[in-house]
Amino acid sequence: MTHISSLKNLEMLYLRHNRINEVTPLAKLTSLTWLDLNTNRISDVSVLSNLVNLERLQLEQNLLVNQNCPVPSVTVCHF
Repeated sequence: MTHISSLKNLEMLYLRHNRINEVTPLAKLTSLTWLDLNTNRISDVSVLSNLVNLERLQLEQNLLVNQNCPVPSVTVCHF
């Protein structure tokens, strides 16, 4: 996923069922409005706090230690 961080204008990204455990490369995708990370192995999403344009963040069926929404609007997150 390291090359994905260069897609600065990307607005929607669906990464369901990919065994992802690290989301740091996504932190630079500030144009994202929709991010679906359902059914992965993610334990921490705090690095996504600068994705202020997100309208929806899907995080169901992950290994999250803390279910606090990393973005300003808590209604964006779906655990």
